[in-house]
Amino acid sequence: KTLLRFSEQLDLLENELFRDLGVFGGEEKYARISVVVNADSLDGWFLQAMEKTCRDGGISLDLRVEDQEHSATLLREGEVMAAVSASAAPIQGCRVEYLGDMRYLALASPDYVVRHLAAKPVDEALASAPVLVFNGKDALQARFLSLCSDYPLEPPVHFIPSVHGFIEAARRGLGWGMMPAILSREALKTGALVEIAQGRHLDVPLYWHCWRLESPVLDALSN
Repeated sequence: KTLLRFSEQLDLLENELFRDLGVFGGEEKYARISVVVNADSLDGWFLQAMEKTCRDGGISLDLRVEDQEHSATLLREGEVMAAVSASAAPIQGCRVEYLGDMRYLALASPDYVVRHLAAKPVDEALASAPVLVFNGKDALQARFLSLCSDYPLEPPVHFIPSVHGFIEAARRGLGWGMMPAILSREALKTGALVEIAQGRHLDVPLYWHCWRLESPVLDALSN
């Protein structure tokens, strides 16, 4: 893995050198940049942030999707060149930059709230109310449950490994789940989804990790 990471770094620098020297002839060779990003960021803000850099040419993105709590592992193992991660811990050979917080709200359909949550205190109702979870690495719902109750809750779970499918499942009343505020604005505005516990939310800090190289391509991607 160490050799692979070194080879990819060397390939990137060689690509930039040849492009600066104009040895590709009339056809520009794109630099392939592998990046791991969490699904919510990919559907919410990441492509907008990358739009100008990629549209100007010279970069070919190879995007991988991984939970923000685990994405730094791929960078550490040399499988990607950059990562959006919830960890602020620096990785050897990489630089890290704070991006901001991603706010998650506990949302469900109004009908779901009436059927499962309205008749009992929140902590009692959430013990048996079906919950939506993105996949086995998604700990947001468990973290929210710990805010609402002093004892462990084990409600029935629907695993929905799709951002838009996750939101649609909540709209159809299958369960409640933690959803990015940036992706839920329209549903909240129309009343299709409502907060199950007003004033309670989770803010997940996000960090940008990338190789510490003197590379114009990586600098452009990071800026």
